[in-house]
Amino acid sequence: GGSGGSGGGDASVRDAPLFDPSPPVTGLPSGHRGNFTVAIHSWLASSRGAPYRSQVGFIDSELAFLCLPFLTTYSYPQATWLDWLELRALWDTVLSRLLADAPPPLRRAFPIVYQEASRKETGRVLVSAFAVASLYPRLFHALSSSLAAAFALCYVIVAVATRSLALASLATATVAGVIGSVLGAAQLCGVELGIREMCGVAVMAGFSFDYALHLATAYRAAPPSRAGKSPTREERVAFAAVHMGPTLLGGALTTCGSLLFMFGCEFPFLLSLSHLVTAAVGLNAVQAVFLFLPLCAVFGPERLG
Repeated sequence: GGSGGSGGGDASVRDAPLFDPSPPVTGLPSGHRGNFTVAIHSWLASSRGAPYRSQVGFIDSELAFLCLPFLTTYSYPQATWLDWLELRALWDTVLSRLLADAPPPLRRAFPIVYQEASRKETGRVLVSAFAVASLYPRLFHALSSSLAAAFALCYVIVAVATRSLALASLATATVAGVIGSVLGAAQLCGVELGIREMCGVAVMAGFSFDYALHLATAYRAAPPSRAGKSPTREERVAFAAVHMGPTLLGGALTTCGSLLFMFGCEFPFLLSLSHLVTAAVGLNAVQAVFLFLPLCAVFGPERLG
């Protein structure tokens, strides 16, 4: 996101001089009302539309985006994400009013806010970009491919380390539950799966296997019973819980404690990443001990070569 102006506090927006709503932008040729693209090209070629040529973008001669500058008291990076949500809600309201009377090709527009590269400038740009619409399906596809590759690779690593396909399957199911829980919690909190969140989910898939892998190796390393027989599932689970459980919980506490310092970050990506990773670490520690081990007690192998 981005903004301009100075100071923090409540987010508010005032129109830039170029887009003074009174009087509205007029002058589209009446003979081209049926074809909006032709009308826009004709209007931009006229003297009335010439000042706006740099703010209207076309792709393959079709209208792709509009750049609308505005000034705001929302100050980056001092303002919090709550200020940004307030600003976004305000602009959604303004945009919905504008699109209600807009020509049909513009009624599906959506806002994307960018921060300008130069911090000396107070203006920021609100972009309704049709061209960006094709970006998110590709990102979702990339995230799905990354998760599939990470799960497959980690499954092989756990299977090789424990020499048990059953333990690898239980560990994979546990990690899938962790990632699903994090995404579900984010959805309940109203967090949309944007670019930052997708990067965080891709990172979570890798380190989440660490907790289940440690318990799986401890499960395998359980010593024989006093009678010299192979340990039962219950004995293996007890050994893993006693010898590895406290270590995992302690590691999760120290990791979450160090991540608390990231909660004060002003950079939105680091702030979102700290929230996701903290939630993932906490859920990993809990589900590794209270989900993975019970699964091992019911479905885990008893005899390991």
